[in-house]
Amino acid sequence: MNDPTQDQQAAIRQRMAQLRAQFVKRTQGELASMSGLLERVRQGDAAALRDMELLAHKINGTGATFGFVGISTHAGEIERMVAAEKCASDAERADYVAASLQRLQGELKLLAED
Repeated sequence: MNDPTQDQQAAIRQRMAQLRAQFVKRTQGELASMSGLLERVRQGDAAALRDMELLAHKINGTGATFGFVGISTHAGEIERMVAAEKCASDAERADYVAASLQRLQGELKLLAED
């Protein structure tokens, strides 16, 4: 017979695995949205920056809550850059965000494979 503590730990591990899978799936969709928003930013749509900032903030916070440091770090980079008042140019901001988005996608891929 299993120890109740072992059963509880197994249930917690199982639930965390479910939450992790949900996070990966949801974040994949959010990253696809962010890619579309980035294209809108490149076309001069400043309103898309706010939407991108909100998505990055959500990913940053949830990633940090689950302890996904790389995901949280890169989402935080995007959030800060998008929110920055002073940038050399919108094109430079878009390039920086694109690079951070690519790193974030790589981190999410690693998490999904883990």
